[in-house]
Amino acid sequence: MQKTQAYVSTEKGFTVESKEVERPACGPSDVVVKIIASGLCRSDLDMMTNSWGVSEYPLVAGHEGIGFIVEVGQRVKTRKVGQLVCLGWMRDSCQSCRLCNAGQENVCCEMQPLARSAFHTQQGTFAEYCVSPEKFAVPAPEGLDVAPAAPLICAGLTVYTPLATYTTHVSKVLIVSLGGLGGMAVQFASKMGCEVVVMNRKTIKKEQALRLGAHSYIDSESEDQLKASAGKFDLILDTTPKHADMRLIMPLLRANGRYVCVGLPSSGAVELHNFDLVPEAKGIAGSVCGSISHIEDMMIFAARHGIVADCETMPMSQLGKAAQILEKARTKRCVLFLCGRKT
Repeated sequence: MQKTQAYVSTEKGFTVESKEVERPACGPSDVVVKIIASGLCRSDLDMMTNSWGVSEYPLVAGHEGIGFIVEVGQRVKTRKVGQLVCLGWMRDSCQSCRLCNAGQENVCCEMQPLARSAFHTQQGTFAEYCVSPEKFAVPAPEGLDVAPAAPLICAGLTVYTPLATYTTHVSKVLIVSLGGLGGMAVQFASKMGCEVVVMNRKTIKKEQALRLGAHSYIDSESEDQLKASAGKFDLILDTTPKHADMRLIMPLLRANGRYVCVGLPSSGAVELHNFDLVPEAKGIAGSVCGSISHIEDMMIFAARHGIVADCETMPMSQLGKAAQILEKARTKRCVLFLCGRKT
């Protein structure tokens, strides 16, 4: 078993230790990636603090990694040494079920356990080297600016997938909550040609929403604005980490409209009546990361349209501090560079 330097969570919380850990050998269909940078996501915080009740320590978090391939297995055909690739939440799947065979690896029943296994086997991207099956190390577009692109691998994909699935260029889309996910959703939706509206409490984020590409803004505390927006939206994309008030949300959907949530609250439940859905064939759905083809398409689309995350960079040695910053609900993402390198 070979070794790699990593930032390890040995117990619940944001304290991490820089230490040498074992890493798997490169299998016949694997690649070894030398990580340059990794975004820090709220899901990392949830794993570090065991908010979901599934964490096993020690663990190495991180799933918005970008790096260069330094080794390939003997059966690898589509990746090469020196290639810049992305490692996201989806690190493997069963690769044999009907969903995987249909290119929907992101909803394979084995995907989530294998994603968590990457953390528990200390193969998260807050490490110097990671081993990945060939197809899950997704090529990055040429000329990629690593720092603002790293959060695309999870945050960008999280909002791109439902937009690509449920909208067309004539759709009217409501983005609920202008945080890190919401900001990226506004950029993607506007560049896709959608009419984009942002809904947030009060008007403090109205200017930011319009700057990112929103066409208008709703104050969720204004009854007049909510009433005027009833039945207007083809898609409501809810990026909040809390359960929605469906009495407020459902009247905003058009007939045949879809409400999609991407947040994962650790407690509570959504309350919904059948009459909110059946008469106008409205639907609700969840969305988790995206397939390999979604990742590739999203990265190309983002590079073509200049879509990036609003982020600040820190050396990976400050992972604990970065986690505390993100925990305080700041809008900016944190991108961590291994050993402070930015090349």
